Amino acid sequence: MEKKAISHFVAGIIIGLVLIVFFLAFYFTGNTFNKGPLSYLPTLIFMGALIYFIIQWANANNNNVTFGQCFKYGFKTTAIVAIIMTIFIAAFIFALPEYKEKFVEFMSSEMEKESSQITDDQKEKALEMMEKFIILKNILSTIEIEIVH
Repeated sequence: MEKKAISHFVAGIIIGLVLIVFFLAFYFTGNTFNKGPLSYLPTLIFMGALIYFIIQWANANNNNVTFGQCFKYGFKTTAIVAIIMTIFIAAFIFALPEYKEKFVEFMSSEMEKESSQITDDQKEKALEMMEKFIILKNILSTIEIEIVH
């Protein structure tokens, strides 16, 4: 019996849903802004799942594929994951506005840790801009994390 290849669309949806579950688990356990080793888990899961689906796709095609074809499959899958995560993060920010507040608090504390050369006025302006563009920032971060990593 011939193996049926999993489309990049289905693989992207599966990976996206798994990442959403991990995001929610991190959020509700208070680990969203934790910079510990656990923060790398979603990236490792994403990369592992992506590699798994590329290998399964290649096997379903009797390994008669080129590197370019595998890369294209992986890129399309990553694009689907990025779209799903972007929509989810935007909806999450609208549904739970306290996430926005926690994010601004986290960034404020990070600014204090990183540089003592920033004046209070500069810090306030930066935080105001961050609040205005938090959705765009999260969307761009999601795309960057999914595509670059």
